Amino acid sequence: MNAFNTNETGISKKLSIAVLLLLLIAQSFCITEGHQDNSNTNNERKLTTKFPQVPSLHYQDHFELVGNLLARDGKSPQNSGMLNIKQQLDLNLFQRIENFLSLLSPRHSSHGKNNDSTLSVDNTAIKEGVMLDYMLASLDNLSETGAASDRCVNDTGYLIVNMFQRQGWALKFLDATGKPGPGLSEFRVNFVGDYDLCRGLHSKGAELFSGDYFTWKIAVGPINLDSPSPPPMIQWGVCLPNTCTETEITAFAAEAVKMLGQNGTLTVLQAEERAKHTQVTTATVAAIVIACIIGALMVLGTFHDIVFMQWPRWEAIREAREEEKILNGRISAADDDEPLILNKNIQAPSSPQQGKLAKALLAFSVYTNGSKLLNTTQQPGSITCLHGIRFLSMAWVILGHVFLFSLQYVDNLLTQLQYFLSEWSFDAVANALPSVDTFFTLSGFLVSYLTVIEMKQKRQTWCLNWGMFYFHRFWRLTPPYMLALVLVLGLHQFCGQGPLWETVQPSDKVFCEKNWWTNLLYVNNLVHTKEPCFAHTWYLANDMQFFVVAPLMIIPFF
Repeated sequence: MNAFNTNETGISKKLSIAVLLLLLIAQSFCITEGHQDNSNTNNERKLTTKFPQVPSLHYQDHFELVGNLLARDGKSPQNSGMLNIKQQLDLNLFQRIENFLSLLSPRHSSHGKNNDSTLSVDNTAIKEGVMLDYMLASLDNLSETGAASDRCVNDTGYLIVNMFQRQGWALKFLDATGKPGPGLSEFRVNFVGDYDLCRGLHSKGAELFSGDYFTWKIAVGPINLDSPSPPPMIQWGVCLPNTCTETEITAFAAEAVKMLGQNGTLTVLQAEERAKHTQVTTATVAAIVIACIIGALMVLGTFHDIVFMQWPRWEAIREAREEEKILNGRISAADDDEPLILNKNIQAPSSPQQGKLAKALLAFSVYTNGSKLLNTTQQPGSITCLHGIRFLSMAWVILGHVFLFSLQYVDNLLTQLQYFLSEWSFDAVANALPSVDTFFTLSGFLVSYLTVIEMKQKRQTWCLNWGMFYFHRFWRLTPPYMLALVLVLGLHQFCGQGPLWETVQPSDKVFCEKNWWTNLLYVNNLVHTKEPCFAHTWYLANDMQFFVVAPLMIIPFF
C-alpha cells in the first residue's frame, strides 16, 4: 500500500508539473538577452497573427448541446463530443511533456550524498540554460513575425527572470495562475486561478507593470466554426503583465503548443482578458434615468400613501378602539346581565377622494403594493389549482435551466453525467422541455375561460371590444418587459467581476442594440432568429402570437 501511494503521489506531482510547464514555456518566450529595453522603433508594431474565437452559445445552442449529451441508448450516452473527449487527445502529448520535466527539478533538491546534491544543482543550472536558449530561438521567431511588442517582451521577460531567481513578488504571479487539481485523468482542465490576487499584483525593480488576468483557451481537436456547440477545451487562467494584449498572450500559447508538437491535436483559440470590461452605453444611461425616476416615484408614492391615506385610517381605528374600551368599562360597571359583545371588527373609515395624480402616485406605493403581494386571500371564483400547477411548472423550468446553462462550465461533467443518466430521478431534468408546454396550457385556458365569461355577461354575444382585448394584453406585458431589457443591458455588466463573470453576460448584447424592435413587436422568434435579442423571451413572443389568433378558436367554441 505504501508503494502504491508513493507511485500515485509521483504521478500526481508529475501531472501537476506537466500542466504548469505550458505556462512556464509560454512565459519564457519573452526572455530577452540582457533583459534591457530595446529601441522604441517597434513599440507600435502591428500584430499580424490571427486566432479563431470560440463561438458564443445562444439559448437555442444550449438546447442543442443538451440534446446531444442526453442522447442515449438505454442508459449509455451516445454523444461522441464531450463524453469521448479523452479519446481525442494525442497520448504522445504526455510523453513529449515528460521530456521537459527534468528541466523543472528544484534548484536545491537533494537525493543522497552531498556530492550528488552538488552535481544535481550544477546539472539543473545547465538544463535551465539550455531551456532558455531553446526558448530564445522561439522568441526570435515571434519577434520576426511581429506577434509581440517590445514592451510585452521586456516585461514578461523581466517577470520570468525573477521567477527563476525565486523572487517573492514574481512567484506571486505564478501563485495566481491556475493549477491542476484532482481528476486530471478524467480531463478536468478548467483551471481558474486567483483573479483577485492577480489583479492586485505589481512588479518591483526596473520594469513597472501590474498583473492582468487572461484566460487561455486551447481546443482539443480541430475547430468547426460553423458548429454552435463549443469544442472540448482547456481553459486556463494565467497571470501576466498588463502591458500584453490578448493577441500577444495567445501567441505565447500557440508557440508552446508548437514546441510540444501538438499542432494537429491542440488548437489555440483567442485568449481573453478578464478585466472589468464596462462601457457606458445608451442603454446604461437610459437604465439609470428610468431607475431614478421609478425610485423617486416609489418614495413619493409611499410617503403620500402613509401620510395622507393610511395614517388617518390608523388614527380612526385607534380612536374607535379607545372608545370601545371605555364603553366596555361602563357596561361592566352597570352590573347587569347584558353580554359584553361589542364590535370586534371595527370598520376603517373610507379613504378620501383622490385625484388622478394621487392615484398615479399610489400605484408606486411600496406599502400598498407590498400588502397586495403578501396577501394570500383568494378571490371568489378563482381556480386555485392553477397556482399549484404554476409553481410546479416554474420549479421544473428552473431545475432544467440550471443544468442547461451549466454544462459548459462544470468541472466533473465526464464523471457525473453518466451517473446522472442512470438515475431515475434525473428523468425530471432530461425531460424538462415539456415544462414550458404547461405554461402554454395555462395561458390558453385562462384566455378562453375569462373571455367566454365576459361574452356571457354581454348578453350572449361575441361582439366584444376586440381592440381593447389586444391593447390590454400588450399594455400589461410590454412595459415591464422593456424595462427588464433596458436594465439588464445597461446595468448588468456593472454588477460583478471575476474569471467567469463575462461568460454569464448577455451574449446577445450586440444583437439587442440592433434588433430590440423585434422584442417590442413580439416577433423575435420569427425575425432575426440568428441574431436574437434576449433569446429566452421567445416564449413571450410565441405566447403573444397564440393570443392574437385565440379569438379565431374562442368565437366558434362559444
